[in-house]
Amino acid sequence: MVRMDPISLIVAALAAGATAGLTDATSEAVGNASGRLTALLKAKGAEPAPGASEEETRRRLADAGAGEDEAVVAAAGRVLRLADPEGHRHGRYTVTGTRDTPGAPAP
Repeated sequence: MVRMDPISLIVAALAAGATAGLTDATSEAVGNASGRLTALLKAKGAEPAPGASEEETRRRLADAGAGEDEAVVAAAGRVLRLADPEGHRHGRYTVTGTRDTPGAPAP
């Protein structure tokens, strides 16, 4: 099992959403989930800028508190669960807790 911090989970989900395309059904489901994640990030003022580096994206997400927003973390988990069901089953996207909470599997 690999533990990820919430910002890493969100960054991975953004990348997965951008590169989805295994099958039409999978691509559509990942695209819809990715759109929901993007909408949540936009509402927080944390939508990544086009062409931004991973470091810039991480900083923007952290500054906006995206890693502490349960809805954002859940949406990122859903993107990854749809884009990589095998990885999800093997615990690849287990999130470490924020603040003093213990880690919990991504939704």
